Amino acid sequence: MDKSLRKSLFQQISLDCMFLESQQIIDYSLLLGLHFSAPEHLKTLLELPETNHSHGSNPGSDGATSIGDLWIPPSGLVLVTHEPNGSTAPGPHMRGNPLRAHSVGDKEVDLLLPGTGRLRVQLGVNMPAQANRKVLQDEANSKEVELFEVYDVVLYLGIIDILQVYNVRKKAEHAYKSLQFNPLTISVVEPKLYSRRFINFLEKVFPEQP
Repeated sequence: MDKSLRKSLFQQISLDCMFLESQQIIDYSLLLGLHFSAPEHLKTLLELPETNHSHGSNPGSDGATSIGDLWIPPSGLVLVTHEPNGSTAPGPHMRGNPLRAHSVGDKEVDLLLPGTGRLRVQLGVNMPAQANRKVLQDEANSKEVELFEVYDVVLYLGIIDILQVYNVRKKAEHAYKSLQFNPLTISVVEPKLYSRRFINFLEKVFPEQP
């Protein structure tokens, strides 16, 4: 994730956790959605030469082209930073970076929200990032080198869940479970520890880039 986006994200998460602490609330989680770039089976379609669809094609206002019932995505979708009081209409004044589909090389194509052309970047919505998947040893046929697959993704996330108040009942549950398990690893802990553990976990999910 971009350093500035990551910094803003964790600042907001910290503020949210401070509020939840002040309300003595625990049992919350982060719901995370990943949108991957154009899949491999669209590679042939996206690499159609210009001569193949120059005849009988209908270009759309968003840059997409249709040939009969076939829809060809535009050359790229641009993620743009959105100011709360700013206009949401696409325009040349809006700056951003085109999404790249990892599976089709360096071609700037993506199929997120067809017909839009531009996407707003907000905290928790349309956040560009890269997802790393560690290749298992039996897949890589090597025990000496760790291999990773890297995907361009767009993130959607938010804090959700039961939002239980840490009351007398929860304190009693914590005391009981602490006798059987490590008190730092059980789910029922006091709000300050819960939020700190929550943030520490997310820092591993979204590691800081060098």
